[in-house]
Amino acid sequence: MENKLLYQQLISAIIFIILINSCSALPADIPYPTYTPYPTYTPYPTPKIKASLTPTSRPTLTSTPSFEVQSQTLGPILDDYTEELYSLEITLSDVKWVEADEYDEPKPGNIFVVVYFTTVNLGPDSVRSFSSFEFKVLDSNNLLRDSTYIFSAEACDMEIVDILPNGILNGCVVFEVPEEGKLEILYAPYRYEGLKPGRYLSFLIRS
Repeated sequence: MENKLLYQQLISAIIFIILINSCSALPADIPYPTYTPYPTYTPYPTPKIKASLTPTSRPTLTSTPSFEVQSQTLGPILDDYTEELYSLEITLSDVKWVEADEYDEPKPGNIFVVVYFTTVNLGPDSVRSFSSFEFKVLDSNNLLRDSTYIFSAEACDMEIVDILPNGILNGCVVFEVPEEGKLEILYAPYRYEGLKPGRYLSFLIRS
């Protein structure tokens, strides 16, 4: 019994010595990895705020010297789609010129012209979908130009409307035109048929 106890003690002592030797074989100091700090925060540059696009004032519209009011009547006009018949009295009441405004600038050699109209439906039926698209401008180069839009004439810009019998519509149409040369404003409800006599109105605004 005593021999067995001595044997167990001897084995324990040997294991203890082995563990001590194993620990002493390890490096004395195992350094932790060096701490690398995060880079210093660099704020983004403050963006430059652009100036507000809100206009401070509208440009002055220049009237045509010695302009004379022109009034003409066209009809009866038959609307093939609705089969309605009507006549129109169109009065060209004023013409003004705009070299440029806050947001719009014509091409070199051109200018904007704002043409003011009063349209009366003489009946007997209604005018359907009346708009500025039925107005054109004919220049000295015999070019027929469509209407356009500029901010300074927004207040009088014509919407697409129906004009009932005896209805009156006031509005304007804007064109970009050459700075020089003859200009005629045309109202052409039969525009797809071409400009045939008695089928359109012509207003001379510059000779």
